[in-house]
Amino acid sequence: MAEEVALDGEDEVITFREVQRVRTWSVWAAALLVTGLTAVLAAPTVVIPLTVMMVLFLQQNTTEVRDDGVYVRSRSLRNSFQQIPFSDIERCEIRDVGLFGDKKDSVWESLRSKAYTLNTGKGVKLYRKSGKPVLIGTDRPDELMEAITQ
Repeated sequence: MAEEVALDGEDEVITFREVQRVRTWSVWAAALLVTGLTAVLAAPTVVIPLTVMMVLFLQQNTTEVRDDGVYVRSRSLRNSFQQIPFSDIERCEIRDVGLFGDKKDSVWESLRSKAYTLNTGKGVKLYRKSGKPVLIGTDRPDELMEAITQ
């Protein structure tokens, strides 16, 4: 399942790749409700909720495992990948993911870690030797774990 791609003039092997978009119905329902209420109550200010809906629609997270580490990109926040080298990963584990990050973490722990999640479900949490832990939401947690631990 490895795929070779040219990045910066070099061939790199991608052993795992996933692109996620917002698909949690409750987020879309809330955005539609706010937009509808704003349109009825204050028509000129409907631009703000419509902008939020557009950002939600365009939002996507891309996760790749390459031969030198894990790469994560959140399209609406940054256009470039954040690299987490394998040498910086102390351990990783599959976790339950809520809308605001790891379901098992307290609010304080959630603030001390970084989360790339768009949907509820599963994720892989990377505990780093240097820096904050990183939670990566995924629909394929077992495949992501296997690609990281190989």
